[in-house]
Amino acid sequence: MTSRFVDIDLSRLPAPDALQPLDHEAVFQRRLAEFIARMAAAGQPFDVGTIDSDPAAILLQHGAFFEVQLMAAVNDAVKATHLAFARGADLEQRAADLGVVRQVLVPADPAATPPTPAIMESDESLRRRRQLAIEAFSTAGPDGAYLFFGLAAHPHVLDVAVYDPHSGLAADGEVLIVVASSQGDGVPTPAVLDAMAEFLDAGLIRYAVGSPRVRALTRRQKLRPLTDRVIIEACSTLDCTIGVTLKVPRGPDPSALRTLALTRLTAYLASRRGIARMLSDTAIAAAVHVADAAGVALVEDADIVITAAGQVVSDVMPGPRQLARVTAVTLTVEVI
Repeated sequence: MTSRFVDIDLSRLPAPDALQPLDHEAVFQRRLAEFIARMAAAGQPFDVGTIDSDPAAILLQHGAFFEVQLMAAVNDAVKATHLAFARGADLEQRAADLGVVRQVLVPADPAATPPTPAIMESDESLRRRRQLAIEAFSTAGPDGAYLFFGLAAHPHVLDVAVYDPHSGLAADGEVLIVVASSQGDGVPTPAVLDAMAEFLDAGLIRYAVGSPRVRALTRRQKLRPLTDRVIIEACSTLDCTIGVTLKVPRGPDPSALRTLALTRLTAYLASRRGIARMLSDTAIAAAVHVADAAGVALVEDADIVITAAGQVVSDVMPGPRQLARVTAVTLTVEVI
């Protein structure tokens, strides 16, 4: 069955064609060729452009530098207009186009000593909600709309998974919404679930601990379709550990390689922090196999050991109600 909702991975989109390559040497050579042509047309041959101390060459280098700076500024302006690349206030402007604002995770406390600023929603979280905002043009009937409204219900919501009767997890007329939190171990607190239930007019709340709560439905609700019985449920966690041993040749700095590999691995794990998202050993291997600027691999091999629920596994496969929670990451370097 084809869904009208497509959750595009913006990070995989190509860079806009409007972005210009920033190549100082190419700009200088173009300026030099044009200058030589102009001088020749004026009957004054110029053949010392490769001499760095020549005043004309210095001026051409100077002009090329500022041209590249201007190109970089134009590139940044182009990026600011694209949802996949906008950052900070530029992203907030894009989000405001569809009525989405950055959420406050922790309010500012001006009375504290020293005063503490507010902790705000990250760019990636805001970008995802802005991308889904078009789904809010409907009521919460489509899965994308439930996803958008679920993420908007509380600032501590990390992810939601939406299941209809076709999934086998909900009965006829039911919509099951499983919730993961950005706080703590990922299991949402009762306060988060209650806020979501209020926002989506859910009739049943299943907490991580304790008995479920039946909630009286609101006759004048605005989001839930009239025939949907919404169930809000806390996710559970599938605890796992990841151990990586990098095999590297003599020469490269082992500590630098470890730092880079760990940074890439951390970014991959963060990208997979969501309900029912698999952690793949092949993707982990790809993350830790770092290369130099020329693309030459600096890691010859990597031994990867993954455990989930106390068992050694190839991939971490959380269930539809589970969040893979990495409790430990160890990364060592072995020079061979």
